[in-house]
Amino acid sequence: MSARTAWETLISAVVAFAVSLIVFGPILGLLNSGWAGSDMLSTYVNAEAWSGFSYAPTTHFGFPLGMNLNYFPGIDITENVFAQIVTNITGQPFVGVNLLVIISFPLVAALMYLVIRMTGLRGPLAIALAVTASLIPFHWGRALGHTYLATLYSAAIGLALVLLIGSGQFERLRNLGTKRQKIIFNSVISLMVITIAWTGVYFVAFTLLLGLAALIWRFAHRARLKELVVDAVPFIGVGVMAVIGFIPALLTLRADPPLLSLGERLPYESVTFAGNVAVALLPLPQSSLPLMGAYNNKIVEAISAAPWGEGTAITNHGTWITTLALAVMLVGIVMRTRRSPLTTNPNRAKATGAPVTLAFITYLTVVVLLFFIPWGLNYLFAGTVSAQIRGWNRLTPILLWLFLLGAAVVLQRTRIARRMVYALPITVVVLALTAIDSVLPFRAAYAGSAAEVGGITQAARDYATAVNTAIPDTCGILQLPYMGYPEFGPVRGIHDYDHFWTSLLNPNKSWSYGAVKNTDASVWASQLPEIPNPEQVEQLREGGFCAIHFDTRGFISEQLPPLEQYLTEHFGAPIATGYEAQWQLYAIANPILTTGDGIQTGVPVSLPTFFNQPMITADPITVAPRGTHLDFSWWWTINPIATFTITPTTTKVPVTTVTGAIRSPECGTRPVTVKLQSAGQEQVATLIAKDKKNTEFTLTLPTPSTTPVTLVVEAPGEGCSVAGFGGQQFAQVIDLAAS
Repeated sequence: MSARTAWETLISAVVAFAVSLIVFGPILGLLNSGWAGSDMLSTYVNAEAWSGFSYAPTTHFGFPLGMNLNYFPGIDITENVFAQIVTNITGQPFVGVNLLVIISFPLVAALMYLVIRMTGLRGPLAIALAVTASLIPFHWGRALGHTYLATLYSAAIGLALVLLIGSGQFERLRNLGTKRQKIIFNSVISLMVITIAWTGVYFVAFTLLLGLAALIWRFAHRARLKELVVDAVPFIGVGVMAVIGFIPALLTLRADPPLLSLGERLPYESVTFAGNVAVALLPLPQSSLPLMGAYNNKIVEAISAAPWGEGTAITNHGTWITTLALAVMLVGIVMRTRRSPLTTNPNRAKATGAPVTLAFITYLTVVVLLFFIPWGLNYLFAGTVSAQIRGWNRLTPILLWLFLLGAAVVLQRTRIARRMVYALPITVVVLALTAIDSVLPFRAAYAGSAAEVGGITQAARDYATAVNTAIPDTCGILQLPYMGYPEFGPVRGIHDYDHFWTSLLNPNKSWSYGAVKNTDASVWASQLPEIPNPEQVEQLREGGFCAIHFDTRGFISEQLPPLEQYLTEHFGAPIATGYEAQWQLYAIANPILTTGDGIQTGVPVSLPTFFNQPMITADPITVAPRGTHLDFSWWWTINPIATFTITPTTTKVPVTTVTGAIRSPECGTRPVTVKLQSAGQEQVATLIAKDKKNTEFTLTLPTPSTTPVTLVVEAPGEGCSVAGFGGQQFAQVIDLAAS
């Protein structure tokens, strides 16, 4: 790298950082605070649970069986390592992730300058385009949501690798220089490979797909087989290192597989999560320039007329600079086509000083578009390779960068780029337009989110102090209402992942939220009623719980009085409150917290089998969704014959006994037969179900089963139509439990 290139790379980073301060400047004082909830809050927790190369299972979240994030195959290794290092240095859970977001902007600008240099362009225009590439709306918008996806540095490195190999520069550079220079070159390529492979699965997939396209391009341009094999090595390395990054997840899934799928994806989702070309082509409709109000309104109204999709999110728009770059690229294609000789010169690219040609950039743009659009190659990929890669709109930054690269190839041969009298004014205009129309629109959004979430962060810190003052000892806290993890969705006023606010900022207690859904660690909590009954509370005490955290935002105002009355009658008044009294803590007496030799601990030596209870799954065709009120729960059967599957969560606790109660619908008493079936065993009981009165049953298998068993509920005759139910009711199954 020449001294000029190094200086211009540094200048690109400094300028991008300076411009980004338009957004970050007002919130730098909140670096030690959450900047957004929901997905970003989950990212803070991911960084907190990281342990070098994988996630460390922890009982701080998902108490008492713990949270194990290794269930989710993910390779956000470089981001988590950075955040963990900063967290270990500062002792604060937010600084690492927030700092990563800030650093990503100058880092991407520096990397994109180096990518743009591969086109032959240098100087002020190259710097301006690199800064623009870093400050696209996708980068800003995703940072407060899918934070690691927004960092983009692995995407820039992946694109650089594709351009190096597709242009033939990789083959040329690896054979140049001294032995020491070759070692340095190979080390840089290795670092690129590792960074791509360990910085998010999406950009790994995109790099490999574009890498395949680059190899096809090389083959079409008569590269020898030996050269193609060498060119393929870095991409093979990306794939191998990605697989290595997946090893902790693969081992976890093999050693203790989930009881149900953790995230089923359908090929059709590649259509619903595909990109929108019109959105990517149109500049962000939040311009503050004069006379742009009409444009903003028209674009927003036009896109809002269609159903919302991730591809039409406002952060997937391009900018005025990327749109102008596309125009320059198209003009360049037309002009070069008109001027091209009938016979091509294989050394043309080398002769003009542009190792990356406009033809290659155009080819990559077409390939990206084929994967970007709905019903494109993305659907074929999802149907034949993997449906787990579904968010093809996430190709947006690469598509916009290709527009900028196309413009760079065109401009690098012109006087506009070579003469400062033209280049400097254009650079100033590009940077000013970027600052005004690509950065300034996000200033208010970031400031508003950081201020609001900063208030929640402080409330959580104050609540932690109140909780630890009321209960100094280490113990578990049950968080209500129940919310599964991850991707459970909001519950009234509680956003997804909001239960993490109280646990992330109080390491002196262990918290129930965070056990991965559909695993043995989460089943017991998912099967609790709205509020645990006295028998369940006793089991909680034996399991190390000392209190219930009750978030009132999860209930409508009409629901709250009876719930709070029940809690007060059974556990007394709240011993701590927070977040404007919306968080309430109820003591459930002193838990059992000592080991056999009297040492205090957060988890008892032996947990009650209550925490390993079998999972009960109702057949959605014959049973309505579960209902719960106060300390009891129920299902309504909606078919004369309804079934429940009861699955042991561990072989140590087989299914032996199933208990529950039966009621009839409002239209009258009826006979109901319950059957417990397992591998040739069957226990049967015929009951008389009455309206609003429990008829209890207990079914015990002669031989306990370590495999799933089936409970059949037969209620012959006509169903009962009840206003507001939306179907016929045959029998009500109450407080169903298995042990």
